[in-house]
Amino acid sequence: MNLNLHGLARKYPTPHDTHSGGRSKNLGAGFAGRSALHPMHLYSFMATILLVTGCATPGIPPPPQIVNVPVPVSCLPAVLPQRPKTATDTELSALDDYKFPLAIFLDRRLLLDYSAELEAVLVACR
Repeated sequence: MNLNLHGLARKYPTPHDTHSGGRSKNLGAGFAGRSALHPMHLYSFMATILLVTGCATPGIPPPPQIVNVPVPVSCLPAVLPQRPKTATDTELSALDDYKFPLAIFLDRRLLLDYSAELEAVLVACR
């Protein structure tokens, strides 16, 4: 049994404790009755694997790119201008010859103002 300075069994044998080409004396059977490899062989194998996989990894990743994505936005406001109340045909037919043209002129002015407000709102949709 291999003992260290404190009288405890060592986990791994030293190179002085091995014989027959670096294989350990009695570390127990490995797979299919083979004896386990020396830890130095395992470390060199792991270092080789790490070096090979390190070469296969890509280099420095490219910096992030800014991608402008169009987002649909409503061009209409939440509240549209209200359509003005105009005189109906029955109301206009009840008017005399003096009030009839005044009512027509008033309706025309209200509709022109309303259309100007709608055009101002729809300009944002272009």
